[in-house]
Amino acid sequence: MASVKFRLGIQSSTTSSDKLDFSVEKHTPVTTPYMSLARLDVLHTSAAVFQGTGNPDCMLYVKNLDSTNFIEVLNNANEVMSIVLPNMFVLIGVPATAGIKLQADTATCKVEAGFWSIP
Repeated sequence: MASVKFRLGIQSSTTSSDKLDFSVEKHTPVTTPYMSLARLDVLHTSAAVFQGTGNPDCMLYVKNLDSTNFIEVLNNANEVMSIVLPNMFVLIGVPATAGIKLQADTATCKVEAGFWSIP
């Protein structure tokens, strides 16, 4: 079985009088279906189904490569789960029942995205 290591590190010495330095790491096995990192066009005219319901829980990564437009991460009920601002990213856990759709706000956007199903 394959695995993915998710690592987030935050460091700063100028945001407070104390140095900010921490990291969070999760090493998890993954199963099918999954999608390794890819660059995709996300339309603003309709939400693209990224993963339907009925699949295992997953970790979703979306990086918005656009400099002016934001991306909505929606579930299959069209509820906004997250908004990815220009040049920002999100890494979220998505339950199997939610499904995933991506939709740009005002114009087509290029994103870097991937998801990994967790058994």
